[in-house]
Amino acid sequence: MTILLSADGLIAPPAAGALSPHEREVIGRATQGMSNYQIARCLDIAESIVKRHMHSVFCELGARCRVEAANRAVELGLIDPSVPMPSRHAPTTARGPHRP
Repeated sequence: MTILLSADGLIAPPAAGALSPHEREVIGRATQGMSNYQIARCLDIAESIVKRHMHSVFCELGARCRVEAANRAVELGLIDPSVPMPSRHAPTTARGPHRP
């Protein structure tokens, strides 16, 4: 974790590259309202990994909750909430192959 103090002793905002690509992806999906479980399923990773990334994001951005982290990520230009995050998985159907 990197904490930067300005000359007046206040915590300085993190640099634009403070978040890893995985952390950006996780906070981007959280910004769109996805839960840790949903993010894990979408990215095909363990929910504990999502929680670890979220914890890192909170620390790097000095946030205390998901909403604060998401707002700071948007304010700093780390993510663009207007752009939907693509799914890593191809769409699947529950019924299997189409039969005429």
